[in-house]
Amino acid sequence: MKVSPETQLILNAIYSPLLMIDPEGTITFANQGYQKMTDLIPAEIIGKKLKDVRPDSRLTEVLDLKHPLLTIRREIKGKEFFTNLVPIIENNQVIGAISSSIESTDLKMYKERLQKSEVTIKQLKNKVYATRYTFDSIQGHSSALLATIQLAKKIAKRDSTVLIQGESGTGKELFAQSIHNSSERQNAPFIPINCASLNTEMLESELFGYTSGSFTGAKKEGKNGVFVEAEGGTVFLDEIGEMDLSVQTKLLRFFQERRIRPLGSSKEIPINVRIICASNRDLDGLVKSKKFKHDLFFRLATFTLNIPALRERKEDIIPLAEFFLERQGSAIMMDSAFEGFLKAYEWPGNIRELQNVIEYCSVMTTNDKLTTDLLPKYLANYQHTVTPTTELAEEDIIPLKQYVKQKENDYIAELFKRNGTDIEGKKKTAKQLGISLATLYNKLGM
Repeated sequence: MKVSPETQLILNAIYSPLLMIDPEGTITFANQGYQKMTDLIPAEIIGKKLKDVRPDSRLTEVLDLKHPLLTIRREIKGKEFFTNLVPIIENNQVIGAISSSIESTDLKMYKERLQKSEVTIKQLKNKVYATRYTFDSIQGHSSALLATIQLAKKIAKRDSTVLIQGESGTGKELFAQSIHNSSERQNAPFIPINCASLNTEMLESELFGYTSGSFTGAKKEGKNGVFVEAEGGTVFLDEIGEMDLSVQTKLLRFFQERRIRPLGSSKEIPINVRIICASNRDLDGLVKSKKFKHDLFFRLATFTLNIPALRERKEDIIPLAEFFLERQGSAIMMDSAFEGFLKAYEWPGNIRELQNVIEYCSVMTTNDKLTTDLLPKYLANYQHTVTPTTELAEEDIIPLKQYVKQKENDYIAELFKRNGTDIEGKKKTAKQLGISLATLYNKLGM
């Protein structure tokens, strides 16, 4: 097998020692690395039989074996080398063989570099999936909130699955990150996935990953799912009540086996992650309506953390508003009427809604003072129900019972606009009002 001049230039540029022979065992090429290893000058050995030049060489063996001999230990000139002997096959015919060697000290150096690279990659990966919140980030001193934080701190020290329940905007991910950062997994990734934002196929591929060509639009090289990416850390499944039953089945299998199977793969991968879930829906109700697997619910609810709604911790409203103002770095103050509205309003959007209202009013003010006339338009009607004027026209005066009933109906109607009037919307409205569904129906005259 003749080596072209162009190929010789390329092979000579390779640092590792290389030697090639033809099917008869005649040396056809040796590079400068081989000369350095053996002190044999390529120009003097090319064309000679390998057995005459290096009687102890095993390269001719692979001509008959037709398969490689790998990582053969050799000692040359007092140095340790590892050599790979590989047959060169074309059209199922052996047309030669090649040996490549590496000194053990170089191998050790490459191994150390690889280990350093793996550490660097892990550090970068953890930085990408870093968390911002700890329990110190949670604002408020109400008894309801402090009791929830105390329970969450106890849960954090265990490695069990956690189900966080609460209305939208109560800070479920803030608690999830705090639990992660107080656990033994705090230096590993925390990866959140919103189960409501992805369709079934996309959610499954995001969670479990996929192999090449698993579905239309899949990356050619495949993709790791978050269970693999979060190895050693925490996966946060937000809005898990929206998860399709088929994905629930795969998730249940993960809890049973602690293994996952990527889409398109026949192999299972062992996984070490902690699962924290969150939902603003009544999972127990979903189980009863057969929209959520009861076996999975019991797995998720090992520890359940219920985050109080803002209306259940009204003493935290003004401190929270002041915190949001301070975080903006402004000297804006709130007048008493504005504070009165904040305390009286029910905050169906919870802390997220409060934060948005404070930010909006801060932008709209022209004198560094927050007043009720700055409130967003959607609160204009409700403002009068919580901050009624004292000046009433004679024709506006109605019996108190009638006034309360009217305002109650207006409030229920506003919640229906947000939640919908189907059975799930009515259940959510009843829960927000702190009454039973039957009581709600009675108020509606149903």
